[in-house]
Amino acid sequence: MEDKDTTYFLVLSLIKKHDAITRTYLADLTGLSNTSIGKITNALLKDDWIIEKNNSNKSIGRKPKLLSVNPDGLYSFGVEIEKEYTQLAIISFDGKIIDSQKLTNKFNPQTNLNCYLDWLSQEIIALINNANEKVKEKIIAVGVSVPGSVDVSKGIVINSSQLQWHNIELKTLLENKLNWEVYVENHVRSILIAEKLYGKAKHKKNTVCLYIGSGVGASIMVNGEVARGANNSFGEIGHMIIDPNGPLCECGRLGCLQTYLSLEAIKKQYGDNIHILLEDYYNGNKRASVFINKMCQYLKIAIANILCIYNPNNILLCGPLFYDYDIFSNFLHKSIEDYVWEPLRNTFKLENVEKGRISAALGASSLVIDEFFKK
Repeated sequence: MEDKDTTYFLVLSLIKKHDAITRTYLADLTGLSNTSIGKITNALLKDDWIIEKNNSNKSIGRKPKLLSVNPDGLYSFGVEIEKEYTQLAIISFDGKIIDSQKLTNKFNPQTNLNCYLDWLSQEIIALINNANEKVKEKIIAVGVSVPGSVDVSKGIVINSSQLQWHNIELKTLLENKLNWEVYVENHVRSILIAEKLYGKAKHKKNTVCLYIGSGVGASIMVNGEVARGANNSFGEIGHMIIDPNGPLCECGRLGCLQTYLSLEAIKKQYGDNIHILLEDYYNGNKRASVFINKMCQYLKIAIANILCIYNPNNILLCGPLFYDYDIFSNFLHKSIEDYVWEPLRNTFKLENVEKGRISAALGASSLVIDEFFKK
């Protein structure tokens, strides 16, 4: 693909963005002549990146063909690394999940990194080998999402308090074990990339993803671009201090937001996991009721602050807290307006992410597609 110029990839990215588009509209968008667009789209058809579809428009006369990306044009592999599990997925060019697998970690990534990465590499290769030949031949790279701050350009996990990783050269370590290029990204940001390419942020300019699982984080899209910040830490709202005299966070400070909302915090503060907490709550336990109400209050405070700081079109709820326990998203949908600054009420949508639990692995593979178009 080295011999392809930038217009080739510009046209391909526009076809992907618009789902189905005519050659005439491509010429209008790019400023290229119809002849140039014809040559580029013919090359894309020949290279198997795009396909032609019949136009279902009911207008009279000859209808121009519509161009769409070829779902089988390329595939990417996504990996979500969490403290207790790893999610794998093979994704087609149009964002469809071809195969996926959720694995309980055989080795602890916190304390036994080398063994964990050896095991992970073997599992990646096994899932790829299980795919048909067409898919295997067209997997272009592996994307990996991890909790914490990541230097995307170097593929280094700068800091992950959940995994207890500091300056881990994950890209290099995995590329030494695999035959594919590897990209690494913060997992909340990777979910937003997936939503930008395939989901509820596709036609939005300003979107925030709020993730709650083993930690709390956010990712932010500003004017259509996913923001990272000067030190790749944009959106680390889990470490905003809510109460300077609050519980000790794993980052070493007191009263961070995630000490009130994360699944780990629930175990520490309530003394039992979230399943027991909710069971107690539904059975009318007063302590559980107070605990749930306090959690929901902090959730609403977090979202109200996100709205004031970032002023997004929509906020997407993601992570195990929202995937597995509807009570929290239902509570927010019913009562969030009470906490929102009046000028911002009715200016945003609160939504769940498109793909649910597979989102982070889909996001990691979407990172591959995103980087592909940047080349």
